[in-house]
Amino acid sequence: MIASMQDTAALAQSLGGPDWLRERRAAAAVRVAETPLPTAEEEVWRYSRIGDLDLGRFASPVERPAADATAVDAAAFGEPSATVLVVDGFCVDVVLSPAASAAGVYVGRLADHSDGAALLGSVMTIETDVFAEMTTALCPDPLAVVVPAGVVLDGPVVVRHHAATPGALVCDRLVVRVGEGA
Repeated sequence: MIASMQDTAALAQSLGGPDWLRERRAAAAVRVAETPLPTAEEEVWRYSRIGDLDLGRFASPVERPAADATAVDAAAFGEPSATVLVVDGFCVDVVLSPAASAAGVYVGRLADHSDGAALLGSVMTIETDVFAEMTTALCPDPLAVVVPAGVVLDGPVVVRHHAATPGALVCDRLVVRVGEGA
């Protein structure tokens, strides 16, 4: 459980991954610990019940779950170019069509992409609030969808997020890079 914002650092460290990802998580965890939760006095939160949010009620999953019956129903989307199943923030299954693979499309864990360190944070260069910082600190498997320039996919990329653990604090992150003319 996240009893306090300071507990975020310990949770972030427990997620592992390559050095660059662990370093980014650690830096974001420090910012989370230093940043108060927003209040209803802030205009953007004025009509929310942000004061009722108790992050201490939630636990952050730290172990990769197994893929199970929550698999993506690809038929519902026609013929997808890729399907991804994310359970409790962990990428547990990726299916990439042969055509997409041959075209150099990458869909999967950001940590496994050769340019993952440069992709993470390449669009959202300034975190907007404590919740954005939490996704950086606590997302176990940031995802990447990378479509090279000029590539046209035959179908959609379907990402299904499944919250399987009751009371879980699930922080997901998705990075999409689409080349020119793709």
